[in-house]
Amino acid sequence: MYGASDYEMKNGTVKIGKDEYEWSVHRQPRWTGDGVPLGWALLVKPTEQSRRELILQFAVELTGRGEMPQQQRFQISNRRLIECIQNAIEAGWDPESRGKPFFFAAGAIG
Repeated sequence: MYGASDYEMKNGTVKIGKDEYEWSVHRQPRWTGDGVPLGWALLVKPTEQSRRELILQFAVELTGRGEMPQQQRFQISNRRLIECIQNAIEAGWDPESRGKPFFFAAGAIG
């Protein structure tokens, strides 16, 4: 919604109804010490201070040989980001509450 384009951004702001949320890349894809691949994760928080944060965790996108691509650019459309935030709210994330971040498995990025 804000920024140069819908794609290839590392942070931004998105508005859903009257509410505005800031987002940023929380984690890039990587392998854990146990050999488990982790995908992108975004930190989403209401623009109001002292509110509960959301961590959107996306599925790992491996190559056909089961490898993680060497260089990846984060790409998500505003439409997909809004959908993920709305799904997290439906799953129980209350941005008006306080407490530990709410983790939500958001599926594939695209």
